[in-house]
Amino acid sequence: MKLIHGIGFSNDERKAFKSAIMINIITSAKTLVKAMCQLKIPFGFDPGQIHDPQQSLQGENAFKGSCAEGLGRELGGDNTLGVSAMSIMAATVERNPMALAARNLYRKTEDENGKDTKQPACAKVIEACDVTFCFSDDITMPSDVYTAILEFWKDPGVKYCYSRSNEYQLLDACAYYLDNVERIARPDYVPTDQDILSARILTTRVTEINFKVQDIPFKVYDLGGQRSERKKWVPYFDDVKAILFLVAISSYNQVCFEDNSTNRMVESMTLFGSICNHAAFRRTAMVVFMNKIDLFRSKLETCPVSLYFPNFTGLCTYENASDFFSRQFVLLNKFPDKKIYVHYTWATDTNQITKVLSTVNHIILSANLDQSGL
Repeated sequence: MKLIHGIGFSNDERKAFKSAIMINIITSAKTLVKAMCQLKIPFGFDPGQIHDPQQSLQGENAFKGSCAEGLGRELGGDNTLGVSAMSIMAATVERNPMALAARNLYRKTEDENGKDTKQPACAKVIEACDVTFCFSDDITMPSDVYTAILEFWKDPGVKYCYSRSNEYQLLDACAYYLDNVERIARPDYVPTDQDILSARILTTRVTEINFKVQDIPFKVYDLGGQRSERKKWVPYFDDVKAILFLVAISSYNQVCFEDNSTNRMVESMTLFGSICNHAAFRRTAMVVFMNKIDLFRSKLETCPVSLYFPNFTGLCTYENASDFFSRQFVLLNKFPDKKIYVHYTWATDTNQITKVLSTVNHIILSANLDQSGL
C-alpha cells in the first residue's frame, strides 16, 4: 500500500527489513537441505542426465512392494511432514519415475540414519548456520554462509528438490532470494522495493493503513490469517464496508503450516464460507483476490489441478483452472442478493494492484449507493 500510494519506505524502514530478508534466505536454504534428506534426493542428481528413469530401477530389491508403505517405514514414525504431506510424497514417488530414480541413487550413499554420506560441505555449513546474525546491529551475512549458499543453489539436485516444493513447507520467495543472494550479501546492501514485497513476515498483530484512492479516504486493517490470529478479527468487523479476501491460488497443491495435513485452498474456502455467510456480512461487499497468479501459471505446467481437486475436468490451462477456483468461491455464497467479486492478482506487481484497487473502489462505492437506495 505504501508503494502504490506514493508514500514509499524510508532508509531506516528499508534497513529494518534486512533482518526478515536474511532470515527468509537462511530458512529457505535450511529447509532445502532437510528436504533433500526427506525426499531422498542425492546432491548432484541431474534429471537432465537421466534419459530412462525406469532403467535405473532394474534389479533393485529396494522397490519391491508398495512405495507408499516403504516411505512410511523410512520415516520411522516421524510425522513432522503431516499425514497429507506424507501422502503427497508417496503419491509423487509412485507416479514419478524420476523421483524413484533419485531415491534409488540416494539409497546407495545413505547411512543407517537415512542421511547422505556424500553431503557436500556447503550443505553442512548451512545446517550449522546460526541465525542470530540476522538480529545484530550490523546485519551482514557471514562469508562462509554466503559462499555455501551460492554453491548449494547451483547444485542440480537442489534445483530438482525445489521443483518438488509442494511436498514440504517452503517459502514462496525462496528462488527469488537465492537467485539474488550475491547482491543481498553485500555489506552495503539496502533492500529494494521488490525485496521488501517478497519478504515473508508472519502477521501477529493488527496493522492499520490509511490512504486515499481517487480522493476517497480508505482505512485498511491487515489481520493475521493464521488460525491462532483469527480471534483478533472481531473488533475490526464493525461497520465494515467491504472485505478483501486474499487467496494464494498457487497453494492448490500445498498443505497448511498449522497442521501439515489440510490443503491450503480447502482451508481458504472453508474460512471464506464462514465469513461470507455470516449474518453480519449479509450486505457487505466481498472481493476475492486470487493472488500469486505468476506462481500459479508456472505450477500448472507440472502439477495438474485434478490431482488435488478430482472434480476439476478439462484441460489444465490457466484460464480453465483459474475459472474453476473462482467458481468454487462464488458457489459458497448462500445469499442470492449478494455479489462476490473476483480479481486475479500478482501482489508484487504494484502497477497491476493499483488498477485492481481502483476497480475495488468503484465496487465499494456502488455497494454503498445500493444500500442507500440511490
